[in-house]
Amino acid sequence: MSPKFIWALIGVLFFGCSPTPQSKTFLTGGDSRDLILVSIDTLRASRLSFYDSLYTSPRQNLEGEAEDDFTLSWLFKNGTVYSNVWASSGKTLPSLASFFTGLTTFEHGALSNTMRVLKPTMVADWKDAGGRAHARVANRALHPFCGLKEGFDSYGVRAKANEPNLGGELVNAATPDIKDNKRLLLWAHFM
Repeated sequence: MSPKFIWALIGVLFFGCSPTPQSKTFLTGGDSRDLILVSIDTLRASRLSFYDSLYTSPRQNLEGEAEDDFTLSWLFKNGTVYSNVWASSGKTLPSLASFFTGLTTFEHGALSNTMRVLKPTMVADWKDAGGRAHARVANRALHPFCGLKEGFDSYGVRAKANEPNLGGELVNAATPDIKDNKRLLLWAHFM
C-alpha cells in the first residue's frame, strides 16, 4: 500500500480590495484580504499536464483549460505553483494539522488520521481578528471531531458521492458573509 500524501496545497490565493503588500500581520484585523485555500488529497503531479515533461503518462484531464476561471489550469496560470513540496507526514490529518498550526506532528498531537489535533489552529487567530471561516472537506479523516473544525463558523465533510456538492455548499455558506463584506477564510479540501 502506498502512503497517502498531500500533493500540494494547490493554491493559497489572497483576494481583497486592499493593495497593501503581504506582511506578517495577515491574520490581524488591520488586513482586509480574504484567504482561500484549496487542498487536494493524493493527487500526484504526474497526473497534471501543466507540469514539465519529466512527468509522463498516465495523464488525466483533471485541470480544465487555463481560460476557464477557477480550474486547476487557471490556478496554475494565475497563482503560485511550487515544483517541490514536502508534507510533515504521509497522512492527511497530521499534514493539514501542521499546516494550520505551524507545529510538527509531535507538537500538535495528531500523529495519524485517527488522532485528534490538540493545539489551536490559525483559524482561532483569524476569528480573533474579526474574520469568518468556512470549510468543506472530502476526506472522512477530517471529521468534525479531529480538531480541525475548531474555530470555523461552518464545517462539513462531503465524502464520496457528496464531494461534487462541496464547492457549491462552501459558496452558499459564505454568501451571507460576502454580502456583509466580512473578511473570509474559505477552505475546500478535495480527494
